[in-house]
Amino acid sequence: MIKIRLFVLFAILSFASVARADFGMGMFNAANSAGMNIAGTAAINAAIGKSTKNAASSSTARQNSSATIYPETLEYSPSPEISAKLRKRFWNTIKQNNPQSAEEIDTTLRHQDVIGTFKIDMAPYELRADNVGDTVTAYWLTMWLVANQASTPSKNLVKAVQNQVSKIVLQNELISNKNDAQKQVVAETLIYETMLALGMHHRALQSGNPLQLQELSDAAYTNMLKQNIDLRSLDLTPQGFTTK
Repeated sequence: MIKIRLFVLFAILSFASVARADFGMGMFNAANSAGMNIAGTAAINAAIGKSTKNAASSSTARQNSSATIYPETLEYSPSPEISAKLRKRFWNTIKQNNPQSAEEIDTTLRHQDVIGTFKIDMAPYELRADNVGDTVTAYWLTMWLVANQASTPSKNLVKAVQNQVSKIVLQNELISNKNDAQKQVVAETLIYETMLALGMHHRALQSGNPLQLQELSDAAYTNMLKQNIDLRSLDLTPQGFTTK
């Protein structure tokens, strides 16, 4: 989906060759499990999954397509303290999956800015890091792409998903009550998961090993299936995600 720049996860994932072979995949699954426990993410994912059922032909979907989105409700002012806490939790997840290289990982991560990288990589698609609707959009598109081993979607298709997802996110009471802290926790948790998935996907592509791509694809599919979301049953259309 995105042109990954000199992203930290390339350096992190290189430790897999000197540690155990399942390091990267274990990190991917652990991060996904951690995200599922964040208040609001499971409910939002479930609502999006429900919206995909026959969305293209649904009269409700056509009505919702004209609904007004209020960006100020989706946007938030990030707290440096919350960002630091979430960053530490993510790095700890990585280190727990490879304790033998914890010191090297700390050194590698010390000056990395994953949120900043997300901003740069998502800018061409007009997806913002300080908009919880946009971060959920990036997460869903990335997981769908990885699970289906799909090609990069067009900007128009990204926009369709952005419209679909943003309307659903607005209906979540934790978002609609304008709680900036809760928006940030959801948004930045999904940013880390998104960038991890993109980094691993890009690395698998570069390896030229179809088994690596299939393993990552199956992990993304299985992780979302735990939330009753079948990514392989979805099409990406001008109406957003719809069931096949």
